[in-house]
Amino acid sequence: MYKKLLLSLLLSQLFITACGRQAETDSTLQETPRRDASVNRLADGMWMRVPPSSRFQPPSYSFWIDLAVSKAPAAATEVGIVWTVDDWKTQNTSLGRYEGRLDAGREKWGVDVNLPPQHVSTIEYAAFIKVNGETVWDEHNNYLIGSYADRNIILTRGETKEDATGIWFEGTVKVKNIAREKQLVIQYQKDLGSFDKVSARYLSGNDWTFRIPLNRPQATELRFRLEYTVNGQTLIEDNGGRLYSFQIGPRPYRLNGSSQRLSGLELLSFADNNIHALRSFTATIQGKPVEVNGLSVFIDTAQLYPATSVELKLVTEDAKGFRTEQVFPFEVSYQVKALGAFGTQEFRWPRQLTLQNDVLFIADYEQAAIFKYATDQQKLEKWAIQRPLQDIAPYGNGNTATLSGLENPTLDLYNAAGELMQSFAIPPSITELPVQLEAAGDKLYVLSYYENAISIFDWTGAFQRKIVLPYTVKGFKAIGSEIWVMAYDNQGFESTNQYFEILDLDGKSLRKLNYIQQAAQDEFGYAQDFTVSENYIVILQNYQFLVLDRKTGTYLTKWTGITPAYADESSPQVNGAISSTAMSVAVQGNTIYVADFGYHRVSRFELSL
Repeated sequence: MYKKLLLSLLLSQLFITACGRQAETDSTLQETPRRDASVNRLADGMWMRVPPSSRFQPPSYSFWIDLAVSKAPAAATEVGIVWTVDDWKTQNTSLGRYEGRLDAGREKWGVDVNLPPQHVSTIEYAAFIKVNGETVWDEHNNYLIGSYADRNIILTRGETKEDATGIWFEGTVKVKNIAREKQLVIQYQKDLGSFDKVSARYLSGNDWTFRIPLNRPQATELRFRLEYTVNGQTLIEDNGGRLYSFQIGPRPYRLNGSSQRLSGLELLSFADNNIHALRSFTATIQGKPVEVNGLSVFIDTAQLYPATSVELKLVTEDAKGFRTEQVFPFEVSYQVKALGAFGTQEFRWPRQLTLQNDVLFIADYEQAAIFKYATDQQKLEKWAIQRPLQDIAPYGNGNTATLSGLENPTLDLYNAAGELMQSFAIPPSITELPVQLEAAGDKLYVLSYYENAISIFDWTGAFQRKIVLPYTVKGFKAIGSEIWVMAYDNQGFESTNQYFEILDLDGKSLRKLNYIQQAAQDEFGYAQDFTVSENYIVILQNYQFLVLDRKTGTYLTKWTGITPAYADESSPQVNGAISSTAMSVAVQGNTIYVADFGYHRVSRFELSL
């Protein structure tokens, strides 16, 4: 049983505490000590650690115990402690692990315990060994760790704080009132550098407080000991010879560039405070492993797309198997760079743009032609089309469907050589004023401007069905096995309630994605086109485009090519300028293409960190 003093009374089998309390009998434990087994304390101690975070949190507490065990060599063994932090109102059992041999045939066992988040000032414990089902207790009194009654000085609290002047570590210390005149000094060390000292300030009763400045942007390890001078002698509290150890986390990093080497994030073992005692050091970002070289971490920023914030998790394990984890927050910023343009001498009214298999399909309305360009800007082909082009939709292996004409619209199918294979009319009774065409699977999808409806046709021109949508539709895209619809509520294009409705290929609603347009609210109702890639949504507006995260709709960045006051066809052909009549956008990987009706060209942009 658990008590101040452990006695075994064979006849009554009672346990009596040092203060005279009778403890209840535990039928699962053997009260008769075995002569062939014993357990004794070698050493114990506490340590605290502050979680590294941009939002500094209170420290967490742990304690360690080393035990000496004697037993028969072949005996099956379980070694551990029973402990309490509330004078045995509640109790816990923690098992130890074998750590090596001692003299006289004894074994060394260790117990490490992580305590709850709240501060714990005193732990009381009793050690035991269980051999072949029989339990033997340490014959000494129960032990105390961190007890004010047991020590002359104890650290009762430690945490990091900050204000406009900087960051500091603040601690509270309780001392035994041995004499009226006393002094408390804290000897501290940052990042294994030289020691410095700071004097504590008296609070009230037996409590003192101290501050250690931490005005450093990168990760910092703080170690310190307490020196209490009273009656002409100096009493040392150094956490059992280990020093108190804190890991102080960095402020959030802002990543830019294609890659960045993060240094200074070396994590020291809390158990040994010795960098060479680490058995393993691993790192993950967004749950994926990242490169670790020694104690430096390398991040390939390609792993960050398209997040706006990420967390780097570092895990260490020391030679005793003690495991620590730290999380470092990062902010990710995106930028757009203009890469130039092509087709200025070739195009007249490049109205629609789409991508398939690394080929750009560009519909020129004035020339009634389709241009095919490689993504490296090399011209591949030009097809002459006999009817005014409204939209194009590549499908299959180089084939193209076109939506032609307004008064008598048709769907025309061309093979990879640009030869017309089939043409069929779209009756007004089915689709009134068709304005957009998409191809997916074995179907063609046509958007009606007046009806807010999408009509579905097969490849023979046979009408399948019509999807009538209960909101205003600006445009839609067939993305893999989904149809993305840019939707406005019934207030129309001027509405601020805008979102994407994602449908399956039969028109059944799958989900809704809200998105927030930042820094461009006045013009958001004038969206010209949008596209969706593996990571991004790009929305083309007057004079600019926005980039959003595909999964969440979170705003990432935008490109504003030229101010509206000068954005007309007479504007200088500057790199990256976008006119008010830029009509279509496409994206591949991190490259964005904009077909600009007014500037007679296709501009290229690169999205990067």
